[in-house]
Amino acid sequence: MPSTPDMPFRQDCLDKLLERLKTTLDLSTPPVSEEYAYQSLPLCVLDTIFSINAKYESTRKVVIRYCDHYRLQRVRQDPNTLPSIEEQEPVSALIERISTLGTEEFAKTILANRQRTSTRNGILKSEAVLRFAQVLQAQKVEYLQDVEAIQGKESFEKAIKEIPGQGSGITVKYFYMLAGSDDFVKPDRMILGFLKEQTGRSCNPDQAQELLGRAANALRIENPYMTPKLLDNLIWMYQREKGRELTEAIRRFIGYFEAQFQRIKEIESPLFQKLLIATALDALSRAAFGSSADGLRGRNLKLISEITKWQHHDRVSLPQLALVLIDHKLHKTLLFKKVESLLATWEKGAIIPLERLPRLPDFQLETLEDDTLAKHIESVKSQNCCKFGSGYRFTATASG
Repeated sequence: MPSTPDMPFRQDCLDKLLERLKTTLDLSTPPVSEEYAYQSLPLCVLDTIFSINAKYESTRKVVIRYCDHYRLQRVRQDPNTLPSIEEQEPVSALIERISTLGTEEFAKTILANRQRTSTRNGILKSEAVLRFAQVLQAQKVEYLQDVEAIQGKESFEKAIKEIPGQGSGITVKYFYMLAGSDDFVKPDRMILGFLKEQTGRSCNPDQAQELLGRAANALRIENPYMTPKLLDNLIWMYQREKGRELTEAIRRFIGYFEAQFQRIKEIESPLFQKLLIATALDALSRAAFGSSADGLRGRNLKLISEITKWQHHDRVSLPQLALVLIDHKLHKTLLFKKVESLLATWEKGAIIPLERLPRLPDFQLETLEDDTLAKHIESVKSQNCCKFGSGYRFTATASG
């Protein structure tokens, strides 16, 4: 391989990656993935398009539905041998099926999947499948055996990249892999994320292709079966399993706190309930934000406002604000007079709904003589965070 200015960077990444691959992945047995053993080329096209920005299980279901509806064999018996042309469905058959029904109806009734290539200005993936198949047909590609002739062909790849959502070129490489090539990887977020985790450096798709290609060559000394495609598949399966473990850990974490909050609801003492909820909030805010420069209060505020989206998070506790103003000898300010006038409308001994507490913007600027008063209002904004009932009991005015 010719020397390049960033060769030390690439070699450093390769060395780190090889070390991590040998300790992270099970390289003893080649993986078996049915998507790399499709019976016909149209199934490769469906998988190529529907796997982008989607969970693979949904992609797998699309291919299964297509095969079931048209009674097609999905996976060939020998993954290492292409079936004869007579045993395959041609690309032109896929084009005819979609054209006959229309992309909307095909997506709805045959595939039961109306995903789009992008959330913004994307087209139906069924439309992208049709366009992809038409490009293949224009290149005189109908069967798995025909793909080798267009592999790396500029006119073919350019036409595919012009399909909405396929501009990155990832789908082209993945299509080659599905159609039988062992020399490519699919540098999607799963692969790029793994490389960054293992090497400590970000890679673009081209760098990922080169890095994994060189890694596969190095690993082939001890693992003769190793190819870039198989290494890609091993990494993808590792990332998927790690994602499942993370999802399960999150589920257990959420389930634990749901159970604890249910137990708290059964406690008769409101004060004890508040104390326990405050303790739980501390644990949750630490999990969400770690050690915060704002301390416990800052973390809890972020948890309430940014994650729980509690509708009352910006309401100000009037009794607490009045007490703070008195404590700082600010009981002659316009702000204190406003607070006192609002408190005077509250009935002693009544449960005051949280809806009656003012929100922070409700305090007009003319009541704030300086920044100090604004800070005092902010300091009690979160006093309601632990009042998760419909209100709280008001027993006396602040000045009383």
